[in-house]
Amino acid sequence: MAATASLLPLTPVAPLGTDEYRIAPGAQLARANLACAQLAVADLTMADLTEADLSGADLLGANLSLANLTGAQIRNAILSGAFLPLCNLTRVNLSGSFCTETNFSQADLSHANLENVNLTLANLYQARLVEASLKNAYLSGACLVAAVLENAELSGADLAGVNAVHADFTHATLTWAHLLEGNFNEACFKGADLSHAMLFRVSLNHADFEDAHLLGVNAEGAMLSRARLLNADLTCAVLKKANFSEALLEHARLYQVEATAINLTRARLSEVEAAEANFNGALLTDANASRANFMGADFRGADLTNITLTNADLTKANLAWAGLTKANLARAEFLGACLEEADLRYADLRQANLQQARLVRADLTEANLSGADLSGADLSEAKLTPAQLAQTKSLRGTLLPDKSVHV
Repeated sequence: MAATASLLPLTPVAPLGTDEYRIAPGAQLARANLACAQLAVADLTMADLTEADLSGADLLGANLSLANLTGAQIRNAILSGAFLPLCNLTRVNLSGSFCTETNFSQADLSHANLENVNLTLANLYQARLVEASLKNAYLSGACLVAAVLENAELSGADLAGVNAVHADFTHATLTWAHLLEGNFNEACFKGADLSHAMLFRVSLNHADFEDAHLLGVNAEGAMLSRARLLNADLTCAVLKKANFSEALLEHARLYQVEATAINLTRARLSEVEAAEANFNGALLTDANASRANFMGADFRGADLTNITLTNADLTKANLAWAGLTKANLARAEFLGACLEEADLRYADLRQANLQQARLVRADLTEANLSGADLSGADLSEAKLTPAQLAQTKSLRGTLLPDKSVHV
């Protein structure tokens, strides 16, 4: 009732036969000029506002449910607390507007311009934002549960504390975006670009990052249990204390990642590229990293119990003090690697290349060295038997446990 009493100057594209607009449910306001209009708490349910100009308008608490705002201009407007569920907002321009606690649930915002919009605590449940632009938008605390943001532009957006369970970010751009402490469990980021995004302590369990770009992201303390990261690029990412348990990382690029104390328990790491990565103190028990590239990687103090590293390349890697009990290291490349004081009890080192490796005080109790090449290796004070040494392919120039050199 209060809304129908609010009458506005007439500036229509086509004459309406009156000198005022009628603001009411179902109003026909296509292409109307409502710039800077005072429409707080107005009832425009099911109104037709196609290509209307609402720039600078005050729509605080207004009800626009089921309204058609296709192509409307709503720049720098106030829509805080407004009600727009199931609205058609395709190609709408909301840039610079205030939409705090606004209800956009199940609305269609495809191709919309939402750059620099304040959407703090907004409700975008099941909203469609396909190819929408949300550059530098503020979405902290917003609800994006099951929202569709395929090919959306979210570079520099603030998504801290967002609830985006089951949201679809396929091929979306989230470079430099902030997703701190948000809930993105089971969200889809296939082919998305999250380069340099802040993922600090974010929850991404069961999320899908296949073919995604995550270069330089900061995911310290993030939870990615059972996440899919097939072919994902995490070059130079910060993954300290992150949980990737049972994650699928096959063919992923982890070059020079900072992954101190990361949890990769039972993760699948076959054929990953992780040269010069830092896995100091990491947990990789029961992981599968066959044919992986760990050249120059740092595994000092890491727990690799029962890991599979068959045919993996650990040339010049540092595994000092690492736990490799029952590890499958068959045919692995350890040329020039450091395994000082490593625990290799019951490890399978058949046909492994340990040339020039440093195994000082390493524990090789019951390790299988059949066909292993230890030429030039340093076995000073290492724990192993003459019978084990007899199984090796070569000991030429090897410094034996008694510090004698094998000729």
